[in-house]
Amino acid sequence: MADVSSRRGVPIGEETTQSTIRSGSIAMDGRVERRTRYSGQVAGILAAATTLSIAHTVHTTLTLAPGYGKEPTLYLLYGILWGLVALAWTDRRPAWWAIGALLTALIAIGIFYYPVIFVPAWQTPFGWFENDVYMGLLMVALYLTIQRLRGVIIAPGR
Repeated sequence: MADVSSRRGVPIGEETTQSTIRSGSIAMDGRVERRTRYSGQVAGILAAATTLSIAHTVHTTLTLAPGYGKEPTLYLLYGILWGLVALAWTDRRPAWWAIGALLTALIAIGIFYYPVIFVPAWQTPFGWFENDVYMGLLMVALYLTIQRLRGVIIAPGR
């Protein structure tokens, strides 16, 4: 009988493909390692970016610009971002293409348009932090999306 891990019943050393990898602990080379899907990673990264952006909007509205939180474009952006989180969970190829296209557009907006509307006079240390971390999270999500579209499996190795 095959040796199996205690948590998921996955045979040790079993060949897996991207479509069969499930979250959970499996034993490999005497160590316990976690496997996860691109969908969960990208959804989590986008949820973190969205939550950070919402926190910044609330902070800015309360401290710097009371009318800032009334901007309807913000709510459209948050709707798009939460839609991307849901799309990532579907783990479907057309969804990954849509996520890649929208992330590319959001990164371009963050680089070329955001500095025009959110001038340095409005920036606080939290504002700079939010902008840099938010853009970084979007870039990591885009990188993982591209790897998923390429069919790359990220695996532990030497």
